[in-house]
Amino acid sequence: MKPANARGLPLARSDIDVLGGEVAGFDPRRYFDHQEQRAAQAAARRWPLLAGLLGYGAEAPRRDA
Repeated sequence: MKPANARGLPLARSDIDVLGGEVAGFDPRRYFDHQEQRAAQAAARRWPLLAGLLGYGAEAPRRDA
């Protein structure tokens, strides 16, 4: 069973997880989604004060693969 969110609803699977289940030889654990990093960087530029308060500074956090 999939984990539930705060409302008790099952969490949606990511496209990468679905692709890994549908395509033979595709390992979702080896995939890095740059969209998440780009969205975080754009948010840090848009709300620099909030990013600073959260400890991100001028740059959004980078996710090490």
